[in-house]
Amino acid sequence: MKNIVRRILEGEHGWGRVEVAPVGRTVWSRYRVAVFPPGLSRSELRSLNFYYSWPIAGALAAVFAFAALGSTWPVVLDVLAVAAVYSGVFWGAATLTRDLRSRIRRVAAVIVQLEGRYETYGEADILFATLDGFSELDARQQAKAVTPAQYEAGWAQLYDAIPSGEPRAIEARAKRS
Repeated sequence: MKNIVRRILEGEHGWGRVEVAPVGRTVWSRYRVAVFPPGLSRSELRSLNFYYSWPIAGALAAVFAFAALGSTWPVVLDVLAVAAVYSGVFWGAATLTRDLRSRIRRVAAVIVQLEGRYETYGEADILFATLDGFSELDARQQAKAVTPAQYEAGWAQLYDAIPSGEPRAIEARAKRS
């Protein structure tokens, strides 16, 4: 139960976020990895996770707020009140996490299947090396084969291997396999 609550509050990976889209049977897949700066506290992880989760969580909260308010106020006031709270919370989360978000390293790649072969656009080599590195590091942590300091050092190495700034344009590089 403790791990479930922690995962909800701090995200699936303490080191960052992984997005794969679309998740299904298609001819293309987009991968995006965001690696948080090493040394974040639990409160910083929770702040970042809240910021990234708020658009959907806030929309669900708005639905419940509309249901709770019912017909106590005119509909226009309901919409204005809920929109003000939603926007205010998002603005507050964005303001509080601005510095943390500016230090996140991102890498992206798109894989397209064409005529039985795969074409890779973006920085797939860096992306998959990062994912492999964190998979190995997480497995070693679960097996208690690394100390927290060693885990942090491994995290720092993987973080430093990603170029700073926004990912280069996906169209910039193509590899055929």
